[in-house]
Amino acid sequence: MTQSLTSRRSMAAVIALVVLLVIEIAPAAARAAAGTLSSTISVKSSRPEAHYGDPGQITATVKAAKAGAGVPSGEVEFLIDGTLLWSETLEAKGKATIPLSFIYGGFPPATYTITAAYTGDEKFAPSTSTTITQTLIGRTSEAVSALTLNEKGAPVFSPKAFSLRYQDPFSCNVAIHNETPNAYQVLYGTPGSWKALRYVIPANGVAGVGVGLEHFTGYFTVRGAANYIRIACK
Repeated sequence: MTQSLTSRRSMAAVIALVVLLVIEIAPAAARAAAGTLSSTISVKSSRPEAHYGDPGQITATVKAAKAGAGVPSGEVEFLIDGTLLWSETLEAKGKATIPLSFIYGGFPPATYTITAAYTGDEKFAPSTSTTITQTLIGRTSEAVSALTLNEKGAPVFSPKAFSLRYQDPFSCNVAIHNETPNAYQVLYGTPGSWKALRYVIPANGVAGVGVGLEHFTGYFTVRGAANYIRIACK
C-alpha cells in the first residue's frame, strides 16, 4: 500500500513536470515561428547629387509585403558600398532617416552605392532594398592662390577671393604658392587692421591659410601686398 501511494505520487510529479514543460515550450515555439511575415524595404536620397554641406537625407521605408499585416518595427542598417554606415530605429510609420552629413565627413568626392537592410522584428522577416547611387561633389585638390609681384614690385595674390565649403574634404583652406624670391610673413585680420601670424611663406615655397569656422569669412595678406585673400567659409 505504501509503495502504491509512493508510485502514484511519483507519477503525479512526472505529469506535473510534463505539463509545466509543455506550458514553457509552447511560447518558445510561438516565438520561433514569429518573424515569418514578408517585408519590403526601399531607400531614397533627397539629393542624389550633393555638394558637401548641402542639406538632405537618405530615407528607408519598410512595409509589410501583404496589405493589412501591420507596420514593421525594429532597425534599418544603411550601407555604403556594402559597408555598414549607420543603424537607425524605425519610426511609427515604418521610416528611418539619416542626414547626408553622416557621409560628408568620411568620404571624398565620388559616386557611392547606398543600400538599406531591415533587420526584422518578432513579426516581420528581414529584407534588403535595391541599390541607389549617391554622388558627392567637391574639390579633388586644395584651392590655390599664386603670390607674384606686380609692375611696381608689390606682392599680389591671384585669385584673391574664395568661397569654400566647411565640410568639403579640403575644407576652407587655401595653399599660397609664392612665386617670388622673397619670404613673406603672413598677416591676418581685416583690411586696414592686420596682425602678424607666427609663420612665413618661404621664397619660391608654399604655405597654407584657412578658416576653421563654418559661416565665417577670413582675410589674409602679407606685408606690402597690393591686395589680400578673402576666404568665405560656408
